[in-house]
Order: sequence, then C-alpha cells, then structure tokens
Amino acid sequence: ANASYPDQAELSGRLGTIPMPHLLRMLEYMAKTGLLTLINDESTGSISFQEGWITDAQYEAINGETALFSLISWQTGRFIFESQEIVGPRVITDSLDQIFEKLAAYYQSQS
Repeated sequence: ANASYPDQAELSGRLGTIPMPHLLRMLEYMAKTGLLTLINDESTGSISFQEGWITDAQYEAINGETALFSLISWQTGRFIFESQEIVGPRVITDSLDQIFEKLAAYYQSQS
C-alpha cells in the first residue's frame, strides 16, 4: 500500500481528469458516506456526504451552500474521498439536481 494514501482513501485523483460535477454525481450514485477533501495550491476545502447526499461544505472560513458553490467551480486541484462517519447537523438539504439548478441560475444572474 502507498503510505501517502491511507487505506480509507477510496477515491483520489485530479479535478482535471474528473470534473467536479461528475465526481459529486459518482459519490451520490454510490451512496457514499464520508468526506471529500479538495486541495488546490494553497487552498483546501471539503464536502461532507451522508449516503450520497451532500450535507455540508467547508471552504476557508465559509461553510454550507456558499462554500459548496465555490468548490464546485474548481477546475484544477486534487481530491481525496475517505469513508467515515459524518457527525454534525445537515446544513445543506438540497439534492444535487437542486444544487446544479441553483448554480445555473446563479451564473446566469452574474453574466
């Protein structure tokens, strides 16, 4: 086993290879529970999953939906998904479909 990736890291790679929306869909489809950590230069973020549902996101000092929207837009960086028990309240309650719809509306309002 590679020492730099612990055994619980089930999924890891580069966002250039798997775009964020596809990665989120895959974790949803696999009904995963755990933490997706994203690393991009000096920045790190994380997205919590409970049985495939996104429950929270953290990016710098931001959390919840605002953090999630920032992270979804990442084009480059590395990701590691680790299965673990997620404790804490469910901050994000929307389904992935609803999140993508909100995101599309948000981008349209910005342009």
